[in-house]
Amino acid sequence: MKTLPTLLAVLLLALGSIANAQQTKTVKHAWPFQSINSVGLVIGQQNVAMQVTTINGVQHGNWFGGIGVGVDGYRLRSIPVFAELRKTFHRRFFAYTGAGANWYWKQNADKEQYYYGDKFKPGFFGEAGLGYTVKLRKNLGLLISGGYSFKSLVEEGYDYYFYPYWHPDTGPTTKSQVNYTLHRLEIKMGIAF
Repeated sequence: MKTLPTLLAVLLLALGSIANAQQTKTVKHAWPFQSINSVGLVIGQQNVAMQVTTINGVQHGNWFGGIGVGVDGYRLRSIPVFAELRKTFHRRFFAYTGAGANWYWKQNADKEQYYYGDKFKPGFFGEAGLGYTVKLRKNLGLLISGGYSFKSLVEEGYDYYFYPYWHPDTGPTTKSQVNYTLHRLEIKMGIAF
């Protein structure tokens, strides 16, 4: 007799679990995860270079907010880390803006400006633009966008005034810096899922 109530309790728990599983499958997430991965060209006075970014965040209605990181090869290679906000209009068009920090990534081709003590400080990274989404599937889209991009870096170092009998550590030096402020246009293509 004790097995019948136990069997009924197990059966009710199993049916409750199945009903709960079916119910959670139909519930839509209010804040679903989204990833935007893009490659593009940045065009300025100095040259044309490639930029690769990945932005991961959440979508809520027509708004998207996320954190991004990338590699920017324009003038001085750098790694931007930024927050981005997007707003979708008419289900296909979108506007975006992003801002954050920009860290220098040394290349062998970069020439140091100073005799010794040459180092870079992080600068600002920002971008804004408009784009269009081509829906490939329900949760997969091809993004095409264009806009304005800005990055800055600060290079500091010491100039050494060479005299034959003075060593760089004891001779007269002057601390100086170069501020790089780079304004560019950007054209990007990416995938959102």
